[in-house]
Amino acid sequence: MNKMTLADWIWGLGDEEVARRTGKPRGSISQYRLLNRSPSVKLAKLFMHVSDGKLNWESIYGPANELHSTIAIPADRSMTKSRPLEKRKGVPAKAKG
Repeated sequence: MNKMTLADWIWGLGDEEVARRTGKPRGSISQYRLLNRSPSVKLAKLFMHVSDGKLNWESIYGPANELHSTIAIPADRSMTKSRPLEKRKGVPAKAKG
């Protein structure tokens, strides 16, 4: 069975609960859920510890064979409640019509 991603785990518990468990600001936690940031190695270790084995290196940073990956992307991106990547990167929306 595949491990859940960091974004999945945060989504399941909620930003507030993950912030409480880690002692990190809720705003920072939401940035990991939204895939806007990837955690430091030290924070990744903390996430693995407080997740009781639900997270590992690949579930946080992505598979080792994806060399350019900086964070694991959940199968269901709608759960991140993230704006489309194009909007986050400042790419103009396609004109309708």
